[in-house]
Amino acid sequence: FLEWKKRETTLLGFLCGCSVIASMVGLLPRLMASVGPVRSLRLCLGISAAFPVLFALCATGYQVIILCTLLVGPMFLEFPIISSIKSNLVGEDEQGLVQGALAAVRVVATAVADIFFGWFYRFATDNGTNEDRKATWWPLGAVTILGVLAFVIACTLPDKPPPPPANSQQPTGSVLSGSCKSEADKGKSPDSQVLSM
Repeated sequence: FLEWKKRETTLLGFLCGCSVIASMVGLLPRLMASVGPVRSLRLCLGISAAFPVLFALCATGYQVIILCTLLVGPMFLEFPIISSIKSNLVGEDEQGLVQGALAAVRVVATAVADIFFGWFYRFATDNGTNEDRKATWWPLGAVTILGVLAFVIACTLPDKPPPPPANSQQPTGSVLSGSCKSEADKGKSPDSQVLSM
């Protein structure tokens, strides 16, 4: 639709990468410190919900470049924020399980989204032969609906996540010392155990 060449595509990719790096380094720490992880997540999801609509309204390639440069980085922040929230909800012994589950869900969701959006986009644009820009509104509208749904779910979360549960496992050192003490007590007579106490 925009009749881009390789130069514009390369420039867009470079600026999107710069936007992500700048958001990770400069925006994420300040955002987490000022409003907290849950409100930061809501902000990122709100931007993600509005991005497809704004993208559909772009009429020139330069508008797309400006839009992506400003919003791709903040949208990307939702992934480390979600990982941070989830990791704070479990104890240290479950961190690996949670991060592995998050990575698996992310891979599956990305694959399903790519397949569905690719099919829907080809269907709406007649495999790219329909040059009417309005043909892209349907797939981008579907993405917007999913983004709004994610934003609504995030609004139901408490502003402050609950603290992680206390680790119920007994430290290894105390277990070994307790077992050694019990074995030593078995070899003592009742009188000697009373005296030792």
